[in-house]
Amino acid sequence: IGCWYRKFLYRRSFGARNRLNETLLPNLIVVIMGSYATGFVGNGNVLLHHELAVARYIRVGEFEKALGVGQKSLHNSHTLTALRAFALSNIDSLGQRLFCYPQGYGADGLFLNEGQGDASSVSDENLQVYLGCELRHTDEPAVEYLQRLYSEDSCASAKVIDYYLCALLLEKRLEEFYNVLLSSYADQSSPLPRHYQEALLVYGQLTGNEPALFAKCGEDIKVRHRAFTDLQKEYQEPLHQSNYTRRRFGDTYWWYYCYGE
Repeated sequence: IGCWYRKFLYRRSFGARNRLNETLLPNLIVVIMGSYATGFVGNGNVLLHHELAVARYIRVGEFEKALGVGQKSLHNSHTLTALRAFALSNIDSLGQRLFCYPQGYGADGLFLNEGQGDASSVSDENLQVYLGCELRHTDEPAVEYLQRLYSEDSCASAKVIDYYLCALLLEKRLEEFYNVLLSSYADQSSPLPRHYQEALLVYGQLTGNEPALFAKCGEDIKVRHRAFTDLQKEYQEPLHQSNYTRRRFGDTYWWYYCYGE
């Protein structure tokens, strides 16, 4: 009798465990899959979240907060690049901090493409109106548009000049950059924005001559440029050069000039 009773208890207990497994495991699997799906859908497009956050801060005039969104990320989008440039211009820092952020769209990255404003609620027309001059023609390259605004004396405001200078830097057109800088900043007593100083050092290195505005370059930037070129010499393979120099100098124009797209 004792043996039969033990078998009865075992079967009853085993059957209960089976029923528990039949109900618990499927529900547990559904919960786990649902959690992964929610995380994937909610966080899959980080760049879109950054774009929306930057645009939200821009709309209320909190430009520094806009620039803090995704600041350490090496990834960007066309929309995010244009919005950051707009925010920088609003605090007179376009020539000071533009290359602190990844750049991958050349001068056209300073403006939004058609339809990009739908996600951000800031349109390309908003950016053009901000510059205070004529609107951009259809399919007109950003550099040509800014050059046209710069050539019109009534429209050559400080923000137009900075947009134009940065567009030339993004396109790596240093000869034109230098001529515009010379005519726009030669008579100013205030220090040149940091990226303009960095570009002057690159231009002087390329031409083998000391540019007329070389005296406006700070000694700290000259020292840092020498450290950059010294570090380049330590690595012969271009990919290694790019990676190792980016860790220390990824926020400079000379890194963009040598390795940026």
